[in-house]
Amino acid sequence: SSDLVLALTKENKVNEDAAVRMWDQQQTIAGQQTALNNSQASINQLQQNVTQEKSEKMKLEQTNQEMASQQAILAKIEEFKKNFRKDEAEVLQDGSKYIVRLRNMKFASNRSDLPGKSLETLKKVSELISIMPAKAVMVEGHTDSVGTAQVNQKLSEERASTVKSYFVQEGILDSAKINSEGFGFQKPLTTNKTKEGRATNRRVDVVIETTSL
Repeated sequence: SSDLVLALTKENKVNEDAAVRMWDQQQTIAGQQTALNNSQASINQLQQNVTQEKSEKMKLEQTNQEMASQQAILAKIEEFKKNFRKDEAEVLQDGSKYIVRLRNMKFASNRSDLPGKSLETLKKVSELISIMPAKAVMVEGHTDSVGTAQVNQKLSEERASTVKSYFVQEGILDSAKINSEGFGFQKPLTTNKTKEGRATNRRVDVVIETTSL
């Protein structure tokens, strides 16, 4: 620092005492500037922390709202399931999919036209779909093993298509998001060797794919 004081003495044409005071002032100013820079850096860091905390709080609130919404929907679904009689339909969950297993559609033998007695059941299914965040519906037709594979395949396709047409007319989803498929007797739930087993296997499954449940 003595060399710097000497330089100040020559540069400013002052005596050594004055040069020392000038040096001290410069050092004080430099120290204050450093402290100011450090304070500004601390303020910037605090602002970043506050912004990050706000962002995390908003994300948490959004997550909580989404969870609350999902819980509310799930509660509605559970409550609505009570509207189906045991011999009428069963509602099963498979991940984000719900399967409404229609047990008693009352189709006439070898016929695919929609029985009037089944309209009440299908209306309930439509209402169930409407309270879900549904993005697609697949109607699956199934038969027992009585008759040839070809006849049962055609019959299952036609019955599934009939139910699909009902949902399209109800306008529960865009028609492009409602499809149907027949499986004949390829996917039995139980044995076809008994009357009760065959009755169980004759069914229509409405598979509802949801966006978030």
